[in-house]
Amino acid sequence: MVDVARVDLAKLYLNKLMDETLDDAALLALRDKYGAAPFLRLTNVPELKAAAVKLLDMSNASMLKQAGDPARIAKLISELEGDPEQTAVAQAELQSLGTTVVPGLLAVLNNPDLVDRHESAMLAILRIGEPAAPLLVAALEAPDESFRSKVITLLGHLRSSPAVPYLWYPALSADQPPAVHEAAREALARILNVTSAEVDRIGTEGTVARMLKTIREYFRNEHAWKSNDAGKVSLWSWSGKQGTIVSRQIDPDEASDIVGFKFAREALALAPQLRSTQVLYLCLAFAIDIRRTGFDKPLPTGPGTAHDLALSIGSDVAVDVIAEAFNSTRPAVAVAAFQVFSQIGTLNQLHLTGSQRSVVVLGLDYPDPRVQFAAAAAILQIDPPSPFRGSQRVVEVLKRALSTDGRPHAIIGEVSTDRGALIGGILRELGYEAVVYTSGRDAFSAAASRSDVELVVLHPNIIRWALSETLANLRADARTASIPVIIHGPASLTTKLQTQARIFRLVAFSSASETTEDFDRQLKPLLRQIKTTSLSPQERSAQRETAAAWLAHIAQGRRTKIFDIKPAEPELTDLLEDEKLAPLALEALGETPTRTSQQTIAVLVLNSQADVDLRRLAATKLAFHIQRFGLVLSHGTIDGLHKVWQNDREAAELRTAVGSVIGSLKPDAELAGKRLKQQPIRRP
Repeated sequence: MVDVARVDLAKLYLNKLMDETLDDAALLALRDKYGAAPFLRLTNVPELKAAAVKLLDMSNASMLKQAGDPARIAKLISELEGDPEQTAVAQAELQSLGTTVVPGLLAVLNNPDLVDRHESAMLAILRIGEPAAPLLVAALEAPDESFRSKVITLLGHLRSSPAVPYLWYPALSADQPPAVHEAAREALARILNVTSAEVDRIGTEGTVARMLKTIREYFRNEHAWKSNDAGKVSLWSWSGKQGTIVSRQIDPDEASDIVGFKFAREALALAPQLRSTQVLYLCLAFAIDIRRTGFDKPLPTGPGTAHDLALSIGSDVAVDVIAEAFNSTRPAVAVAAFQVFSQIGTLNQLHLTGSQRSVVVLGLDYPDPRVQFAAAAAILQIDPPSPFRGSQRVVEVLKRALSTDGRPHAIIGEVSTDRGALIGGILRELGYEAVVYTSGRDAFSAAASRSDVELVVLHPNIIRWALSETLANLRADARTASIPVIIHGPASLTTKLQTQARIFRLVAFSSASETTEDFDRQLKPLLRQIKTTSLSPQERSAQRETAAAWLAHIAQGRRTKIFDIKPAEPELTDLLEDEKLAPLALEALGETPTRTSQQTIAVLVLNSQADVDLRRLAATKLAFHIQRFGLVLSHGTIDGLHKVWQNDREAAELRTAVGSVIGSLKPDAELAGKRLKQQPIRRP
């Protein structure tokens, strides 16, 4: 109708067509029968443009879904090789489909049975232009060297600067096939606009250093990925099963680990003797293993894992991995390296003397609870023979690991108890166990004393430490430096408090909220800045058990002059309520030279509701405690011990153990004779 100048009828028919339900099958049938040209022509008619553009978009969307279909790709290539009109239509088709046809074109290029169409497939990719480059880079992992050479040649003709880092390894590595090696050199020469000889010179002058810079960029999550509305990026990779590249939507930090590990592997192959290539390779290998199993799961071990590889390389490299992880804010990798170091590290690497502290000891102050605990465990495993600067931090870390009930806590600093209760209710709905304090100093102390505090909420008018002083202390102390802080106040103070919040790390402002949804909406941007997941209840429980075991180990080995465990006494006392951990707590309390620890052990002996075996163990520890540190029990407690000893209804083993306590009280000769006289006559 357009051809015969009946635009009015054309509009009538087009509108009727658009009133129909056009599914993908119908749209593809229209496209197959008439090609792309009529759809494009209709959009150039002003009276038809609105409906025609909509029809073209629908047709393109259907084609995008089928863009990888081999039959359609073959048809497209045939049209590119046809007469001028067919070629023009095919080129328009390519322009409308964009990069979606690249996987299909690469599948043709990778198929040796279609060698007669390889040149046309390459020309089609070149017509797509620079947007095809990221997809071509993924094809460099293909096994066929002839195919890789053609892909590299395409990248060179596209003059793709982002592809340069991907070309240095095939251009420089002696392990690459000659065809791939030569294609990479020629592609680099074209992209860099230099001669092949200059490529060799540039390649030998700092290429590995440039690769390491790129690897660090990925490891530190500093690469500028283009993400979609859901925050995901498209990462292309080679699929041997499909014989072409495939895409998946993943988080930018995961994409950085995958690409960074590829480059790290190539840098290591080019310069295996360099410590920096070894360290960054292990950093990314750890990151990949951790991501595969989960941040809150044990590090994978066994042949082929990063853990076992690191064990075989030596402790110096493990120390450098820890330092690199610290500098890159990758705490999970640091924890993995600490686990390796604890097995192969040496005393000299702690640098216990001098002004410079080792990275291992610095881990005790790193703002992440997992790292702190891993550093403490590594130091204890090495077993230093004397106190050192920072040794008391070891016990502080263990102490905080004991003081948790497995649920994440939130500390609220509020001048109004009513507002504190309101915020506490909101936080409980979000999964936190909220505790309210009315002063900045008390809020800080509470946050510093527990290992399960994951959020601090402060009112701007907090007293007895004003807001600025409370924030400064929270950020300066290693125990609280990584805890997110929300300043929660009137909306009228938004500008002022947002400015103040920017001074400190992990601090944000939230205008006063009365609903969970509103508070959660304002909280999420701050929590997204935390790179590691919160400690799971299972992790907290495991840390608690391990901390109790280490404190018992310190006590059993008489290491309390190096690691003073007295500050952990309240937490150890609480552990006596835990049937599983109580024996470990008794070991530690037995070496704690305080009046309260002796009294605590004695109270357990007297507790008729407690497990008999536990009471018996407590009695044994009590006798040793009295022998080592002297008798400091009250008269009432001593009388109670005598009653247990004399009580026929108590278990015999318990009475025997309590007898050792009675003996440790050093009775005089008269009392000793009296006790002997009271014993029943034994017949021979």
